[in-house]
Amino acid sequence: MATINMYLDKRTKNNQGKHPVRLQFNANSKTASYSFNIFVLEIDWDNKNKCVLPTDKKFKQKNKIIEDVYDRADKYITDLKEKGRLQNNATKIRDGFSEKKEVITFMGYYLTLIERKKGGTKEKYQETYNRINELKKTELYFEDINKKWLENFVKKLEARGNAVNTIAINLRNIRHVYNSAIDDDIVSLELYPFRKFKIEKEETAHRDMLLRDFRAVKNFNGTEIQNWARDVFMLSFYLIGINMKDLFFLENYDNKVTYNRFKTGRLYNIKIEPEAQELIDKFKGEKFLLNFADQFQLHTSFRNKANEYLAEIAIELKIPKFTTYSARHSWATFAGELDIPDKTIAKALGHGKKTVTDTYNHFNDKKVDEANRKVIDYMLKHFRRVQKFKWTKKPR
Repeated sequence: MATINMYLDKRTKNNQGKHPVRLQFNANSKTASYSFNIFVLEIDWDNKNKCVLPTDKKFKQKNKIIEDVYDRADKYITDLKEKGRLQNNATKIRDGFSEKKEVITFMGYYLTLIERKKGGTKEKYQETYNRINELKKTELYFEDINKKWLENFVKKLEARGNAVNTIAINLRNIRHVYNSAIDDDIVSLELYPFRKFKIEKEETAHRDMLLRDFRAVKNFNGTEIQNWARDVFMLSFYLIGINMKDLFFLENYDNKVTYNRFKTGRLYNIKIEPEAQELIDKFKGEKFLLNFADQFQLHTSFRNKANEYLAEIAIELKIPKFTTYSARHSWATFAGELDIPDKTIAKALGHGKKTVTDTYNHFNDKKVDEANRKVIDYMLKHFRRVQKFKWTKKPR
């Protein structure tokens, strides 16, 4: 008859003096052990109840894992008995159990989750993975991710000069990985570390620009590379604040620039205004519509270079620092100042949920084209707001 038993293996220990907890399979007077990476000091082990004592700081997490392993092994043997497949061999039972369920690490699961992501989201999760991988010293298990670990992770990122919101993005990515692991039954909900840990964030500064500052950038004339950055910025604006990655990979067009935004997958159809056409002709490329991919290997390098010289322009013009993303925010701000309906602005920027009818509904496309023309004219000072005055007689 096959049985199982949990024990502390005092024959071996790690560099902290802790012994491994092992699951023992017994059959035909022979045993076979299964290890699952839980280590405990001898004084912290309750041999009678086969559990970790509260003197161990992680006793709850460790006991939960011990309990889960024991329950899985018990169910495994029960299933074999019911199917008439239980062998009277401890080693074969142990090996079958090991193949059935391997220990999944946090980092290993993280990598599988990255493969499920696409585009910019995948890149952000990869960046967080890289940061964790740089800072961790040993293999990382789900039970290691607790409040103290998260606090230390934040301190290490702060020491590297990361901003509050950047740290918050990394923490939210970790939280999502943990939640996904819970959904996939990889880890118990009881180990969830974010109940007692708050992710701090700071209010993001407005990225829109004053109209006079925007016009100053449009009329700026500096070095060749500064003028290049200015034109990249203006082209983004003329195309309703197109993202730099989307701009980098734009393909050929016919009267309209058509693309699916990398970040959201939403389809955009933007009419080419003369101001945009002039810059598109100037930046004509070989690999793609524009020559940015001919000059830069990565779209991030292209974006960073543009932002580097936009920062120089801001200093020379003595205006607040701005980036390529300010083109999108400013377009929305100017549209609001022109009293363009919120629905049209949302349509232009691609806000809101995607629906099946989006594929067939072209009614708002004309309104978006008209709105973009108004915004460009407003920035160029061609637009004149019509005001109505009521004539009244002067008092005698």
